[in-house]
Amino acid sequence: MTDEQHHDLPAKVRKGRSSPDAALPRPIQEHLARQLRAAYHERQDKPAFLGDAALPREFDGYLYRLWSSETAHRRRRAGACGLAAVQTALMGVSA
Repeated sequence: MTDEQHHDLPAKVRKGRSSPDAALPRPIQEHLARQLRAAYHERQDKPAFLGDAALPREFDGYLYRLWSSETAHRRRRAGACGLAAVQTALMGVSA
C-alpha cells in the first residue's frame, strides 16, 4: 500500500484501531466466508468411494453410541406418544 492510499483510509483504520463501524460491508463478509468454506472443503479428507465415511475410524465407536442413544430416545418417545393416543381413545370409548 502506498502512502497516498494509506492517507485515503479513515483515521481509525490508519491507526490500526477497530470498532463496530469499521467492519467490512456485508457482501464482502459473505464473499470471504464462501471462500473460507470452500478452502476448508478442499482440505477435508474425501471418501475413497461412495458410501465411505469421510471421518476417521476412531470416531466409529462414538458415532455408534450416539446413534444408539438417539434411536432409543426416539423409540421411547414414539412409545409414549402411542400410549397417550391409546389412552385418549379408550377414554372416548368408555365415556
